[in-house]
Amino acid sequence: MGMIDMAKSDSQSRLEALDTTQSFIVEAPAGSGKTELLVSRFLALIATRQVKPEQVYAITFTKKAQFEMKHRIESILKQAEAKETPKPHQQTSYSLAKTVLDLDEKHQWKLLDQIDALNIMTIDALTQGLLDTSLPSQPRLDLCVYPDVIYRRVVEQAMSAHQLPDSLSSAFKRLLQLTQNNLDHLTELSCLLLRERETWLPYLSELKRHSVQDQSIKQALCQWTHSQLERFYQAIGPSLYDAFCRYYLTAMPDQVISPSLNLNHWQDLLALLLTRSKSLRKRINHAWINDREQAIDIAALKSLHQSLVDQIDTAGLLDDLLYIRELPRDQILSEQTDLIRAFSVWLPYIAAHLNIYFDQNKIADYTHFSLTLQGLLSDDDNALAHHYRINQQIHHLLVDEFQDTSINQYQLLISLTQHWDQAVNTLFLVGDPMQSIYRFRKAEVELFSQIQDHGLGSIHLNQIRLSTNYRSSPVVVDSINQLFHLIGQSNTAKLSQPVIYQSSVSGQSSIRAGDGVYAHWLDDADSDHELIHITQLIERLSMQCADESIAILVRSRSQIKPLCRYLMKQGIEFVGDELIPINQSQWLHDLLAATLLLFDQDDQLIWFQILKSPIITLPDAPLSSLQWTDDLSAWYTQLDDLSKTHEPLATFLDVLRQTRQHLPLGGIRPIINDFWRQLGFYHPKNHNQVNMSLTVLDIIETILMTDTAVSKTLLMTLIDNKFIDHKPSAISQVHILTIHKSKGLEFDHVILPCLHKRVRPLDKKPLYIDTMKGAQRLTVIAPKDSQENPNQWYQFMHYQNQLKDQHERIRLFYVACTRAKCQLHFTATLTEKPVIKDPILSALTTQYPARTPSPETLEIEDAPTLTRYQMQPCASHIRVCSANTSAAKPINTAQQLTGSVCHLLIEKTSGSIDELNRIKSHAVIVCDALIPEFNRREHVPIVNTCHEIVSKWYGIDWVSWLFSHPIANKHHEIELHHQLGPRIQTLRIDYLIEFPEMYWVVDFKTMSHPSHSTFSAIQSQLDQYASLIQHRSNKPVYCCVCPLLSSNCLIWFHASDSPCVTINCLSELKRFVESCHHQITRPV
Repeated sequence: MGMIDMAKSDSQSRLEALDTTQSFIVEAPAGSGKTELLVSRFLALIATRQVKPEQVYAITFTKKAQFEMKHRIESILKQAEAKETPKPHQQTSYSLAKTVLDLDEKHQWKLLDQIDALNIMTIDALTQGLLDTSLPSQPRLDLCVYPDVIYRRVVEQAMSAHQLPDSLSSAFKRLLQLTQNNLDHLTELSCLLLRERETWLPYLSELKRHSVQDQSIKQALCQWTHSQLERFYQAIGPSLYDAFCRYYLTAMPDQVISPSLNLNHWQDLLALLLTRSKSLRKRINHAWINDREQAIDIAALKSLHQSLVDQIDTAGLLDDLLYIRELPRDQILSEQTDLIRAFSVWLPYIAAHLNIYFDQNKIADYTHFSLTLQGLLSDDDNALAHHYRINQQIHHLLVDEFQDTSINQYQLLISLTQHWDQAVNTLFLVGDPMQSIYRFRKAEVELFSQIQDHGLGSIHLNQIRLSTNYRSSPVVVDSINQLFHLIGQSNTAKLSQPVIYQSSVSGQSSIRAGDGVYAHWLDDADSDHELIHITQLIERLSMQCADESIAILVRSRSQIKPLCRYLMKQGIEFVGDELIPINQSQWLHDLLAATLLLFDQDDQLIWFQILKSPIITLPDAPLSSLQWTDDLSAWYTQLDDLSKTHEPLATFLDVLRQTRQHLPLGGIRPIINDFWRQLGFYHPKNHNQVNMSLTVLDIIETILMTDTAVSKTLLMTLIDNKFIDHKPSAISQVHILTIHKSKGLEFDHVILPCLHKRVRPLDKKPLYIDTMKGAQRLTVIAPKDSQENPNQWYQFMHYQNQLKDQHERIRLFYVACTRAKCQLHFTATLTEKPVIKDPILSALTTQYPARTPSPETLEIEDAPTLTRYQMQPCASHIRVCSANTSAAKPINTAQQLTGSVCHLLIEKTSGSIDELNRIKSHAVIVCDALIPEFNRREHVPIVNTCHEIVSKWYGIDWVSWLFSHPIANKHHEIELHHQLGPRIQTLRIDYLIEFPEMYWVVDFKTMSHPSHSTFSAIQSQLDQYASLIQHRSNKPVYCCVCPLLSSNCLIWFHASDSPCVTINCLSELKRFVESCHHQITRPV
């Protein structure tokens, strides 16, 4: 079918979707105008079915989509009222809007005055609203946004019950045994199960029934595994199955297949065909053959092996064979049986405790609302009454982005529609399986195709598939089609059911000069090379298309930080949605410190942090005079004395005392909000600060509701994975987003960077839970076991999860590509002979094999990296900045932590033994505040050891001269940036000491003496650093390596033939400097 024919068919399908007497499921690709179609359908139902506007419900899965649809409806109604000329794609909606306005005038609905009254809402809001309607006499439960605290509280209460029934006590003991008697682990698993209870609670009756007889559980598990084999047999066909059987009997002539290959046969067979690295064996497994006692026809086996491997490769069955290999064997079912039996008793118990807690505290989570509503609609006695009430309320239901539906939401929609009269009620589902990217929100893309084939419950749905993309240029659409057909050829799994890509056509008739898809393959492995190329690309696009948007869409958040830093450095403004992790905000840490003092005044670290914060900014001298004490009155006496000369401290103490008096008297939110306002913590117009403060208030309310102590650790845990926006100082056409955040948006130019970098694989979850659908439904629960005792069900379910994740990554890439209107750019760094396993990169390099030459050298003046604390340059011609500690590598060992503490002590004391002794009393607090991996309870001995090391080192005469010289300027942990060809070189060193006549580059090492190889590496690093300084300075540069566990140091004069020497006293150091001084030839 040609482009014109497909476009015509597409238009006919859109008109068909407006038949308000029928129900539909519409599959629509990116850019096809799904929202516009929903708006037209919404208006058509009001215009043609003569229903009240409040009887039409439009459901979305995000508030963003909800606001977008409501805005579209309001806009088209206002255009129709003002009789404005609509855009071509809005003609249908415009005509329907005029009809709706005529009805609005006739019935006095006043839609434009009450646009918010239209029932366009999220599915969670629908659930809460229907519950209020169905249970008007019961008190309304408030939504708990952070229920994890409640889950833990409920589980701990359930476990601490004094008397448990025998069956419950036995189940609890059995679960403890299965978790290696680790109560904390069982608590964590129980909390996870409460969070996922919509997965197992609907099938609880089956769990209870199975718990009566172990044999029924084993039978259900066996039936499910055998059903997977049956699916595999249907996928491979009889001819290939016979080839597998011949190979098996040739390799194992003593075995008998009766009546067919069972799971144990298959897994023995796959040990011969597959490697541990998940690839096909090119040759037969001689190690396995040598272990066999019976003779094997090697020649026949080789011939069969090569033939079978070729057939598997041709049929694309590798992923399916890997799936079969991971299936749990029948012999290990007893352990899973014990788990199911024990959990079938334990789960109802903790679920009942949770419901009691919700009722007592008048709160609930989303899952509770949904399960309660489903329970009402399935109650045999009152279900019809509830259905009648809801059917009077909802006549027509539209669901947007249906590919993002979860199992729980799917079950809810079935419950809502099971008694519908299809002559009166209609259902309209719209979505695109290729844009299903929210598995972390429990979305199940398989439901879309399932409903296409079988309908939703009793509702028959007519299928419509749209094919026109009105967003992207024809050349972009055609390139995307070719690319995803290539990716699909490498993704031939049949058992894991990947989404099949459907081609689109562009709805645009013309191609603008420059439109297209561009691949930028770079040769240099240096990451700065790619950043330079992206910067050049942005600058070129900005010059050519000044009014058009440019988006950089990243697959992983780890790519955001270096990209943002580099663009800032080059002076390129950009907009970033939810780029900055909220827990990296120093403002938030100061806000939390002040708030925590309302609940706990005994934490010295919190006091230290708030006294140094911008709210108080206590100078170092009075801060050092404070004596830490556990006596709170004595502590306040010291603070009151200091407040007499420091007004911000006096203000803070007054506000803190007043607020603490009011805490027990009223609601927590207004009191804490007023506390922040009085201290000047945020401005109401600062969007990020307002959002962060509201988040903190929600969390504190939840914590206090459970009678749990408010702590910084708990607060930071609950606000993890939240992000704030980056707003530029001026209007910018450049946007940086994750691909998830770009969903629903469009940009003129899209850049997809770092495609050579592998996305971090999913971490293994503490627990997997799934409902196996076979002849009997059975919920399988697989907690993570120790490596010594692996759980095969857990390993199989993790493998299933990995497969789904791989498929979603391809869909995520599709979403990114389809955001582009005019140009789509791919960038990656490839080696000469890349080993490509990623199907996306493999398809890209196949479709776009040419490489991009290295970018021209940029004439960029060295500029400091943007950090929180900016240092002054140590010389007018050398620009430096403080190191960004968050970019440092994580500390993994005690030796690394010792080195960090020693470096911190040296930085804070600068060679002064008196200053070192003065800070000894609160060194632990300083380390806790500045070293992320530091633990106050565990690492106190390390601080004492480090204090002794540094104190002893300061006693050496040459150390005192070098670090305490009155005319020396010392700069700690600084970076130098230098342009070398296409690369920007960044080097950082421990200390740069500037004398009037020379520089010293100093590096500390927590060791007694470095080995030869270690010293060579250190020497090379220091020489590179020294060369950058000497390149721009007239002063000589000396390099010094200081082993802190020795009285010696290793020094050499940079850029001369002088050897490296070991010195251990000041006189030797001075003699060395004098000898080098005579060799110096100053550069012109």
